[in-house]
Amino acid sequence: MTGGNRNLNKFGVSRNGVACGEASAGVRRQMSSFLASEVPRGAYTAMRTSRNRSAVFLLDFHKKRLVDSHRLLLAQDENSASFSDPLTTSEERFLQLAVKSISACIYSLNEILDKDEVDREAMITVVVTLSKPYEVHALASLLPDFREGGVGVEVRTGPRSRPKAKDTQWAITRKQWENIRLPGVEETILADEDGHLLEGATSNLFIFIDDVLCTAPDVILPGHVREVIIDRVCPMLDIPVRMEAPTLESRSRWQGGFITNARRLLDVVSFVKLPEKEGAQEVNLQTTQRTRQIRDALATLVEDSSDPIIRYEQYTSPQPKY
Repeated sequence: MTGGNRNLNKFGVSRNGVACGEASAGVRRQMSSFLASEVPRGAYTAMRTSRNRSAVFLLDFHKKRLVDSHRLLLAQDENSASFSDPLTTSEERFLQLAVKSISACIYSLNEILDKDEVDREAMITVVVTLSKPYEVHALASLLPDFREGGVGVEVRTGPRSRPKAKDTQWAITRKQWENIRLPGVEETILADEDGHLLEGATSNLFIFIDDVLCTAPDVILPGHVREVIIDRVCPMLDIPVRMEAPTLESRSRWQGGFITNARRLLDVVSFVKLPEKEGAQEVNLQTTQRTRQIRDALATLVEDSSDPIIRYEQYTSPQPKY
């Protein structure tokens, strides 16, 4: 589907597995404000739906991310709740609440969709708070239309401080990059002091160098789309992968590139604006045949690798008596 991004300001919200009434009435929110100011600090993950919002792509990946990120953040905050908190006495119960929260926010979104939107997919953001009382918040928003053209990115020096944990605090930190972003640029690529291109502020980066697909090793926050490309798509297409961050020094050999995340899945990179110390140059990239093959294979795998979720109505409907 192509065209304008219609009604992307519609959101469904849930809290602790319960659909929020104000969202059903049509509350409009900004995704960034949800993470930065509308919920307490916590671990989070972002996923996409499939099959008309009845399934989630790589649900098990996101369950593990929530657990792992939450534990890492708790270990750094002695005043935070833990998995022994009364709200979730076990990891299994916590994950059940997270999945119920996903169903609830989808239900909340479904309640405000127009007839021409019922076939749209959604992005789901789930937050598990660090503060007591322990809470799970979820937000559903419509995914944007497929984008035919490429995107521009710029390189800034400054990798994230806790790359292994997905922390809502990052939504505040990355705002500094967004506020100074150059015109025509849609993503900031974070580089270290030695010029290694590590990851995007909201994405993972891949660049073809000498016919090999290069991406940073797991010193970054590895996304679920990145994992699928490395473990499944590239072996299937016989595309060699090197777990090595592209460098600014190697830019004369860049053949093409793309960024990946839950919201856009895969965006082709059309140009890269370099840091001022590099003379503020711009490197133009081509859309390679290999990139198109990866994008097409990835779209197919979304359907094949999605897990159905229980409808919210099944949680809330009266249970039969025996």
